[in-house]
Amino acid sequence: ARASIRREKRVVVVEGYMDCISLHQVGITNVVASLGTAFTREHARLLAKESREVVIAYDADTAGIAATLRSLDILAEQGLRVLVMSLPLGEDPDSFIQSRGVEGWKELEGNALSLLDFKIHAGLQGVDKEDSNWQIHGTQAILPILLDIESPVVLETYLGKVSTLLDLPTDVLRAEVDRHKQGQRRTRRRRHITG
Repeated sequence: ARASIRREKRVVVVEGYMDCISLHQVGITNVVASLGTAFTREHARLLAKESREVVIAYDADTAGIAATLRSLDILAEQGLRVLVMSLPLGEDPDSFIQSRGVEGWKELEGNALSLLDFKIHAGLQGVDKEDSNWQIHGTQAILPILLDIESPVVLETYLGKVSTLLDLPTDVLRAEVDRHKQGQRRTRRRRHITG
């Protein structure tokens, strides 16, 4: 896959042998398999040598989503641009390419989510909008993701996106993020003084 990855300037990572083989058989050859969910920092280092952009295409089941979340941070640590393909529930790349073909795959790949968008999407999966406290639960699920954002520009962008998703004013979310950041700073100061 190396030549194809270099040519495409992108590598697609799938979970298993059959996913990888099926895609290669239809001419999508910038694909490698992490073999199950055992994605490591060494894998990330190898991928970073060949490309600056990685698309994760793991199965759309609970284990696949958990593996995707683990691998995202490992890849980001290597300075890679990370995108995530959202396969339909119950599908894997092998079954998807068999039923939807190359055009369907390319369309799905073109709609891949950024690392932050995927984390937010995954964080909101367990929030029940029928619950009267869904906005509180949604905020609690998303807050750790927002707190990890270092760039003020990126944070402002995602405050806007999340406020729309949670149907909350952006100022309310910004105040919540600021409150937690101040709490983190106080905790660090106390540790520094007592440490």
